[in-house]
This record gives sequence, structure tokens and C-alpha cells, in this order.
Amino acid sequence: MRTLPSPRCAPSLHRGLAFVVFAFALAIGCRDDCVDGCDADADATDGGACGAAKLEVGGADKEGAGWVDWQSGAVSAPMIRGPQGGQHIWVRTRSAGLWPKKARIDVTMTLVDTGVVVKPGTVPVMQTLLPESECSDLSPAITAYVKCPCQVVGRRIRVDVSLLDLYGVSAKAKAEITPAWDGDCSQPPSGNCGEQ
Repeated sequence: MRTLPSPRCAPSLHRGLAFVVFAFALAIGCRDDCVDGCDADADATDGGACGAAKLEVGGADKEGAGWVDWQSGAVSAPMIRGPQGGQHIWVRTRSAGLWPKKARIDVTMTLVDTGVVVKPGTVPVMQTLLPESECSDLSPAITAYVKCPCQVVGRRIRVDVSLLDLYGVSAKAKAEITPAWDGDCSQPPSGNCGEQ
């Protein structure tokens, strides 16, 4: 037979339940404020039906900090040497109308002149977005890896970013950059780098 909690324990049980309900309502309320009343199931891709989800892609400085505006299309983005010997370009996003606690961000870089995707391909990242203001987010910098820096240095690259939040609301953005690199490119490319 099941026993009921003693009267001495019941208030703490009710307080705990009340806190859970309050926290859930607060989270839903904040989300609704940030998306201007959009339905969480609505497709807001590229400013869709309700036009609430917005995304802008840019870069960061050499340390992965700050915001570098890539929207002019004439931006030189440095390829950075990582601690394990690889190269990457810092990519950041600003967004609004998306749940900032956790999101999937996919970054794909494509050579404009050939349409070839820069190796190693799409970089998917799950991360928390940092709030810049109540309903606008600036993500931490993402390391978009470049396997073959000599094959992309000085060439126009289109950076496509798609972001999907925990509610299924998505947004996309793109920008064009020209990577810069101070490495030695005097030797012919080896392995599959020659295919870029």
C-alpha cells in the first residue's frame, strides 16, 4: 500500500513542484518574448513566416575575440595555426529570435570560383550562445578548419552558416571572405590537397 508524505514533508514537496512549474513558465515566457510571439514550431528560416529568427555571420580577431563584420564582402580573414598544427578561420554568429541555451551551428566554406567545398567539409558544433542583449546572441568563436591552406589562400570563399535551436527554429546566413596565410606554399600540394 502507498503511503502519503507526512504533513511535515508535504510543504517542501509543494515548494519543489511550484519551483519547477515557475521555472518552466519563466523559460517559456522568455522564449516567447525573444521571438516576438512566434510559435516555437514555426519555420523561421531566413526570416520565415513570423520573421523573428535572424542570423548574421562574421569573424573574430586572431585570438577568437571580438566581432569582425564580414558583410561588406571585401574582408581578408586570417587562417590561424592551432596548437595541434592545423589551420582554422574564426567564425562567429549574431542571432535573434533563437533559444540561446544550446544550438547546433553548421559551418561550410566553399570556393567561389569552383564551387568546391573547402576540406574537411561542414563543421558541426553544439554550443551555448552568449547573450549580447536580452534577445540577441553573439556566439563564441567557432574554429572552421582548413585542411589545405595553400589551396585556398587568396581565393574568395563563401562561408555558409546554419543554426538550429532546441525548439527546432533555424536561421541561415552567409558571407564572403578571402583567407590570408603566412605559411610556406612553395611546395606542390601533397595527398588529396591537390584536389582543391
